[in-house]
Amino acid sequence: MVDLISLSVEFMTNTVTLVAQPFSLIKVVCMFGVRSVFLVTYIWLQLVRGIINVHVDLVWKIIVWTFAFVSLPVRILTALHRERLLEMHIQQMQVEVENLAWDKRQLDERLQMIIKDCRIMGSIISELEEEQEKAIDKIALLENEVNIYFSVI
Repeated sequence: MVDLISLSVEFMTNTVTLVAQPFSLIKVVCMFGVRSVFLVTYIWLQLVRGIINVHVDLVWKIIVWTFAFVSLPVRILTALHRERLLEMHIQQMQVEVENLAWDKRQLDERLQMIIKDCRIMGSIISELEEEQEKAIDKIALLENEVNIYFSVI
């Protein structure tokens, strides 16, 4: 009896294996096919994306360079205009500096004349102070004489 049970168990195992074995083989073959299709699709998509990106980059660079070359004359004219404006501004500033230098010279001359006048006035004031002191001394002397004259009388 034991043989019969063990035989029946072995028979069931073998039948399950025989029935399941082809399905697992079909599963492996199908998975290989699906993975191969996905791999080929992925590689083709990457290739197409790379081709498109190369062309987009090329077109973008052409657009940028075209804009640079088209706008070059405008940028040159703008730079020349700015240079002329700067030259005019420099000339105006040079004229202003020359005017300020001329004004400085005139002010220096006036300052020297005023300093000279101040020295002359200082000497005149000194002379007047000396004359005033002499006049005060003379007045004091005359007052003494008048006092002496009236005190004698």
